[in-house]
Amino acid sequence: MKEVSIGWAMRRFHINVANFMFVCLYIHVGRGLYYGSFRLFKVWASGVVLLLLVIITAFTGYVLPWSQIAYWAAQVIRRIVTAIPLFGNDIAIWIWGGYAVGNITLKRFFSLHFLMPFVILGIFFLHLVFLHVRGSGNPLGLDRDCSLVRFHRFFTVKDLVGVSGGCCILIFMVGFYPYRLLDGGRFVPCDYIETPARIHPEWYFLFAYAILRSVPNKVGGIVLLLMSILILFVLPEIWCGKMEAFCFYPGCQILYWRWVFNFCVLTYVGRQGVDEPFVRAGEWGTIFYFLFFPAVGLMQRV
Repeated sequence: MKEVSIGWAMRRFHINVANFMFVCLYIHVGRGLYYGSFRLFKVWASGVVLLLLVIITAFTGYVLPWSQIAYWAAQVIRRIVTAIPLFGNDIAIWIWGGYAVGNITLKRFFSLHFLMPFVILGIFFLHLVFLHVRGSGNPLGLDRDCSLVRFHRFFTVKDLVGVSGGCCILIFMVGFYPYRLLDGGRFVPCDYIETPARIHPEWYFLFAYAILRSVPNKVGGIVLLLMSILILFVLPEIWCGKMEAFCFYPGCQILYWRWVFNFCVLTYVGRQGVDEPFVRAGEWGTIFYFLFFPAVGLMQRV
């Protein structure tokens, strides 16, 4: 196959920008949790939808290189989809375009991977409109009209400094360590016969993969996999504190930082094999991941 002009540079930028984007997304969601941004329901809900769309887009792109890891990861997802009662097989055939993962699947995933960013861009502007209409949250829970700050110049200059620093790190990674964040299995050509010893997704999916793997039942694993993101919709409904931020509730602060640590543990466990103590760690990590949300509602009164 003929190499595209400066295709190596485009490929390096694409890989590293995707990783950097997920770092920023997770930090943004974590910051929104800590400072109570979920109180702005439309802004929060549109943000969660954005996160879901980005995850779907990233997975479709993950399969496109058709490497050993990507192909067998797609097979794992296919088996998960077929576990859905009644309509599982029909849904799998509709998604894959046949009875197995093949060239038609790649074409459909490429189309989705190309079209989904336009949908994401539309939801992104809707997210900004909700934020502009409602205004940013105030961690104190006070009337924000008395302390408004204009977006320009304060926030534009502040954000430009952060973006400039991030671009410098990105250029450094692209130039010197372009594949540092990429799994080595992505360079192994697809083999339809030989199954890899360990199948795991990219690092930004590992926490969800650990949750999926911690449930023996396939249907239960699918439900918890979806709920690991959808449960963020529940947080605005269970928050009843007068203050908007976790920092004013010591119990919530402790829970929050343990939840962040637990997220990192699940990410680590998702990369390991199905052995002890990783299996048990994944089970306990999954339990704490979901218990965090009702526990936050109780800790507001402490």
